[in-house]
Amino acid sequence: MYLIIGASSFIGNHLYNYFIENGIEVIGTYFTHPYNKAWIRFDLCSGNLEELCHTYLEDRIPEAVPFSQITFDLLQIIAPPLR
Repeated sequence: MYLIIGASSFIGNHLYNYFIENGIEVIGTYFTHPYNKAWIRFDLCSGNLEELCHTYLEDRIPEAVPFSQITFDLLQIIAPPLR
């Protein structure tokens, strides 16, 4: 299970769609732009991450992926190297 905080951002949205298309269990959040009805409204600055996990993840701890790895993997998906 992955939790994408900021799934409405450019990178978050592409990552969320990639996970869904590949059958990977994922939950996305947004703050102001609910482009997807499945996403959960969450304010990272004032929201309670523990409560979010309890409510929507049934107390499971989501996988953590370093942002640099997300960026690298996503760029390989969106813009593969030119040959």
